[in-house]
Amino acid sequence: MVEGSAVGTVTSEPAGIDCGVDCGEAYNAGSVVALTLTPGPDHRIDTVGGTCGGTLDGNTYTTAVVTADCTVEVSFAIDTHTVTPSAGPNGTIDPDTPQTVDHGSTVPFAITPAPGYHVAAAGGTCGGTLDGNTYTTAVVTAGCAVDFSFCLLETFFEDNDGDGFGNPAVAIQACEIPPGHAAINGDCNDNDESINPDAAEICGDSVDQDCDGDDTACPISGGDIDGNGSVELRDAILALQVVSGLASPDVVPAADVNDDGRIGLAEAIYILRSVGE
Repeated sequence: MVEGSAVGTVTSEPAGIDCGVDCGEAYNAGSVVALTLTPGPDHRIDTVGGTCGGTLDGNTYTTAVVTADCTVEVSFAIDTHTVTPSAGPNGTIDPDTPQTVDHGSTVPFAITPAPGYHVAAAGGTCGGTLDGNTYTTAVVTAGCAVDFSFCLLETFFEDNDGDGFGNPAVAIQACEIPPGHAAINGDCNDNDESINPDAAEICGDSVDQDCDGDDTACPISGGDIDGNGSVELRDAILALQVVSGLASPDVVPAADVNDDGRIGLAEAIYILRSVGE
């Protein structure tokens, strides 16, 4: 008699046994019976025993010479596979030793980056998904590996205008600088690439080009009636308007070229000479 377990079949030569349907057969004394052991899908032969005695060669179990009633006991087991985990520096994976798992199962691993670090990549051949700090493999159908690497988290800032300086109010943490971001913040107008902490300040234009918090006042020199930082024809016109009584601009002391405390003909002449040089 043949006794089977789990998933698989046993057939005989000479014919007579087809187990799990017909698991017993009478044979003449002195017979030798060859039993073909066929595991089901994703299963294997686990053990072969009983009282008949015999030898297993591949999937064929050949009994010893049958001289009395005896049994052959066959068990089948689901296939198993090895899942091998590994983790790079600055983090751990648990369990961290190879895991033997049944065919068709999944394996969870706890992933723990070191303080300040982040999972950079989840690789290997198993496939799977990372949810928080738990990585669960895809269904395991063959031996496979799970590999993790870690990276130091850095802060990057949104850089809409691409000038290399980011908006300090819009920051993310990542392992590498993402597109559209900068490692340096301090941009006070992230929609204008000409405005950033490295930009040259233009005095007196009411724009803070270098993001230092204010617009730099232009230095006033003699003849600079309008105080815009340069002596030009417009200043001469303003001076003449003052002389003729058509305009009364505030007196900029530094624009007074003859120290008389007012804007007059001396300033107009000085300006015209300066412009003409």
